[in-house]
Amino acid sequence: MVEAEESSKEISYIENNANKFFESPKVFYSKIKNHTYSSFYVPYKEAENHIQKTVLYKDLQSTMESEIGPFVSKLAGKEPSLNINPNRQIYLIAAWTETEKDFRVKYLIVDAETKTTLWTGEDKGMKKIS
Repeated sequence: MVEAEESSKEISYIENNANKFFESPKVFYSKIKNHTYSSFYVPYKEAENHIQKTVLYKDLQSTMESEIGPFVSKLAGKEPSLNINPNRQIYLIAAWTETEKDFRVKYLIVDAETKTTLWTGEDKGMKKIS
């Protein structure tokens, strides 16, 4: 009966944890890169650029756009069924490569406190020429 109660608990992301201290995203990634998350996130071997950063949820979209580029998916971090506090810390881990004409990116977004995968994704395509 206890097991059923524990398995039915929902993970809460409503707490503001902006002032808590967690391990760095580099330490987190070094622990998981060959274990649990390898089925969700394997960076491109030929990726020229990498990021492993802790950001607040409210800054996820702007950080992805400024660090990775305007071509990255606008869907990451927009899951309507998750109620995430804007001041909650998350890890942004991504690898990408780009040329003048196209791009490829893979990303993993994890709650820094619970270590739960929030989003994982992959984008590729042609850049828009403005």
